[in-house]
Amino acid sequence: MSNRAFRKSSSGRSERELTSARFLRWQAERSVDRNESNDEGGREMSRETADEAVDHYSRKRDHSLTERGNSEIMGVRKFHNWIKRTLIREYCPYGGDMVTVLDICGGKGGDFHKWAEEANVGHVVLIDAARGSIDDALERYREFHWNKNQWHFGVTFVCADCFGADLHAILPPHLSFDFASCQFALQYAFSSEERIRGLLRNVSIRLKPGCSFIGTIPDAEFLIKKLKESPSPSFGNDLYHVTFPAKIDGRFADFGSSYRFYLREAVDDVLECKDQSSSHGLR
Repeated sequence: MSNRAFRKSSSGRSERELTSARFLRWQAERSVDRNESNDEGGREMSRETADEAVDHYSRKRDHSLTERGNSEIMGVRKFHNWIKRTLIREYCPYGGDMVTVLDICGGKGGDFHKWAEEANVGHVVLIDAARGSIDDALERYREFHWNKNQWHFGVTFVCADCFGADLHAILPPHLSFDFASCQFALQYAFSSEERIRGLLRNVSIRLKPGCSFIGTIPDAEFLIKKLKESPSPSFGNDLYHVTFPAKIDGRFADFGSSYRFYLREAVDDVLECKDQSSSHGLR
């Protein structure tokens, strides 16, 4: 499935070892759309989308290098990694210890290689609502940082809902970012206007003036095109399928227009939301 990328600019290890790696674990109560809203149905959809995604990715097992090498969706994985590497190489400052990155919905740390190889960053703050993914990312970091003497940047792991929680209140007060990224997860923010505004607020409040925020998201125009061409609310092939609640005439709400997505070996029929970025200046 095609994806559209956008750029938005904005004004047991010992305690000694963990400290030297600048490892901090910050826990935050998961917050899912606590803002007041007159649309009760929209709030329920926000909770459903967020909770289902968190549960899915927290349970999802991290594949070994051998398994990934034998993957049936290797072409998709390589394409997605090429997209992310290209965006990081193009927009992330290359600067060693002075560059701090906010990795929103960073999952199991799959982009750690990219932060090291494409930008040589000094510190990564990885935030994800799925505790299981945070644990996997920590183990991956330990393996490459300690056992293989790679990835010489420090990492702060934060378990929090990037779209619902107030990250300004969670993060250390002195911390600001030279770059922010949200890769293949923005669709989960579009379950409500409050949640997408929460994401933008969390990014902008700590992003240094003149620095950049990049992200990738499924292309809404492609989804609508495929839906109109399909005789049923579902379309796809042996590797992926998308299912909308019912066959509709192409009229979608700005937020909360949901569909279910399956991608073999990666996404197990999870509820996602179509974006409305073309109406909100995020091209």
